[in-house]
Amino acid sequence: MGGVIGVFKSKLVHIVPVEDTYFISVQKPAAKVDKNFVYINFSYLSPFDSGELLYCTTKEYIYIWFLKNKKQKKRGVYIPESYLLYRH
Repeated sequence: MGGVIGVFKSKLVHIVPVEDTYFISVQKPAAKVDKNFVYINFSYLSPFDSGELLYCTTKEYIYIWFLKNKKQKKRGVYIPESYLLYRH
């Protein structure tokens, strides 16, 4: 994809490869779920030392992707490749 839209997307959307993540899903509790909640309650399950994670929630589950490496770019949206494969 070229042009302005292609440049815009390449700078704002970052796809994290499957091999650089570890995925788990857990039952969603009644408590409010945010990044701090997920990190405090589930970071010990990560096989990586980086401490970075991505997550999304549904009515019943929290889906968590632990990242092998720290996010290199500060801006934009990070999307696990496995999430894209699942949603496709």
